[in-house]
Amino acid sequence: MLFSTSFQGCGQVDRGSLPEVYPVSGIVTMDGKAVANATLSFQLIEGSRSAIAQTDERGRYQLTTFHSDDGAIPGEYQITVMQFSTQPVDYPVRQSEDDRNYVDYVPVNMLPEKFSDARRSGLTAVVKPEKNVIDIELK
Repeated sequence: MLFSTSFQGCGQVDRGSLPEVYPVSGIVTMDGKAVANATLSFQLIEGSRSAIAQTDERGRYQLTTFHSDDGAIPGEYQITVMQFSTQPVDYPVRQSEDDRNYVDYVPVNMLPEKFSDARRSGLTAVVKPEKNVIDIELK
C-alpha cells in the first residue's frame, strides 16, 4: 500500500484506546475491468473516522484506518473512488532562460466525477465485526 499513518503529539499513542478495527478488502471494477491505482475513502456515516486504500494493478485493496492494512471500524460507510493521472496543462509551453521548453502537468481524475463525492457516489458499505470482503462495482 502507498499510505502510511503517523500520530504526532507529545507522547506515544495508547493503542488500547483506539477503536477496534476489522479487516476490509475487495476489488474495484468498472465495466467488468479492474480499476488500477485508484484511491478509495470509506467515510463513517455516524462518526468522524475514515479509512483509506489504494488499489493495485488488479483493482485489489485493503483498508487502513490507524495502521497499514488494519481495516475499518464497524459501521455504515459512504465511499469515494478516484483515479488520478497527470495530464499536460492546456496552455502554451513555458521556456526557460536557457531556451528549454517546459510543459506543466496537473492531476486529473479519470473516473466519473460523481464517484469523488461521498453523498453522490451511490457507493455504500457496512463493515461488520469480522473479516469483510467488499467488492465495489462502479456504475
